[in-house]
Amino acid sequence: MSGAVVAVAVVAGVLWVVFFSSAFAATTVSVTGTSVLTPDEVTAAAQVPLGTPLARLNTAAIATRVKQLKAVADVTVTRSVPHGVTIAVKERTAVYAVSAGSGFDLGPLYPALWLDKADIASGQLWRLFTVTLVHSPSQTEFFLHLGFNMYALYLVGPVVEQIYGAPRMLLMYLASAATGSTLSFVLGPDVPGVGASGAVFGLFGVLLIASRVHNPVVDRRSRAILGQVGMLIVLNLVLGFGLGGAGVINIDNAAHVGGLLGGLWLGLILLPSGAPTLSRFWQGPAGPTPAGKTSPMLQLVGVAALVVVVAVGLVIGTDSYRQAREVGAPAVTI
Repeated sequence: MSGAVVAVAVVAGVLWVVFFSSAFAATTVSVTGTSVLTPDEVTAAAQVPLGTPLARLNTAAIATRVKQLKAVADVTVTRSVPHGVTIAVKERTAVYAVSAGSGFDLGPLYPALWLDKADIASGQLWRLFTVTLVHSPSQTEFFLHLGFNMYALYLVGPVVEQIYGAPRMLLMYLASAATGSTLSFVLGPDVPGVGASGAVFGLFGVLLIASRVHNPVVDRRSRAILGQVGMLIVLNLVLGFGLGGAGVINIDNAAHVGGLLGGLWLGLILLPSGAPTLSRFWQGPAGPTPAGKTSPMLQLVGVAALVVVVAVGLVIGTDSYRQAREVGAPAVTI
């Protein structure tokens, strides 16, 4: 009998030491795997109850709290006897026109501007446009990514401005950014997106249609670019789907296609205001041809239709995102 009592006492003592005493209590928290986030940000979000015995820590609840950080794709929380808690974070990889490498210490800037599905679904619609302000967070790829987009904008931007004027060019750029971001929200991977490629593709689309429908009268340099714009679009789409589909680099092709479609539509419905067009010179018995008399109201209706399409896309994307979260669907990757 005394042996049984001793055994019970020993077991009870061990249970007390493990589950209730401070002998194996959590006193330190270590964070690994961060580059965009800081360890302090992860620790603050984790809210580890220091002083609680490790055996009683709810590691699943800690992981859930850390996952609320927008930059976190996955997290593993482990107990490190005798007093440690280790939080291993896997951050999301931004999608852009080149692959990610080691990142800058960006602080809160990028998460505040990039295209994130969770934020869009919660109503932060400004991200449809601010995504154009940030590029690859990789130290090795940032200038390459930014340089490609700026060079493309340098090629087509002045031509669009010459044909449509600065105000309409700005409208087309922002509208194409919105259509590109919306299609990325609906069909793209559930990782943050960065870059102005969707908006730039939109300007290419504007020129492709405008040069064939409105026939603007432009200078020699602009004519040379207009003659090559179709080939440039095809080349970039082939590279995007080829390299991105093969997993060589991370490319948000949905944003590219969405921006291109938005630009094609705007180039069709908006009459050039910054340059004369051949259609305006074509005179029939009753005056200018219909192409030269595009109604301002018709143009306004066309822009409004594009806004409606974006709104519908946002509704569809939000519903799909929430359903995926409810069933615990894994994030789509390229």
